Order: sequence, then structure tokens, then C-alpha cells
Amino acid sequence: AVGGITDLIVDGETGFLVPEKDPEALSAVLAKLIDSPDKREMVAIAALERLEKEFGPTVIGERLIDLYWEVLDHP
Repeated sequence: AVGGITDLIVDGETGFLVPEKDPEALSAVLAKLIDSPDKREMVAIAALERLEKEFGPTVIGERLIDLYWEVLDHP
């Protein structure tokens, strides 16, 4: 749970956030994932879907175009 990572990961849905420099918390999450292949798959699928929806090339391109138009319309 450091910096911009918290903006990218939805804890428990598209990944897991653990406190910085907390190996016990990281170990606990990894152990949970090792024991739950269904959860691993669910999180992986959700992460990929979010990546495509929020950060895919078409989405980023459209956001850039909108930003350029905004700058041009508001000198």
C-alpha cells in the first residue's frame, strides 16, 4: 500500500494491499492465495478486466484527446 499503487489496486478484488515493510502481512496474503486457487483466478480475472476498462490503450487515448481539447478550448 504505497504511493500510486493504492489508486490501481482494489484491495481484495483486483489484488491485495499490505502495509509497507510488513512481511507478516505479505506472508499472510500469499498463504491465503496459495491455499485458494479459485480466489487467485478470480482476482487475476478482475485485475485484467479493470486494466482493460480503466487503462487500456483506447481509454488512455480518449482521455488524452479529451485533455488536449480541454486545453485548446481554455487557453
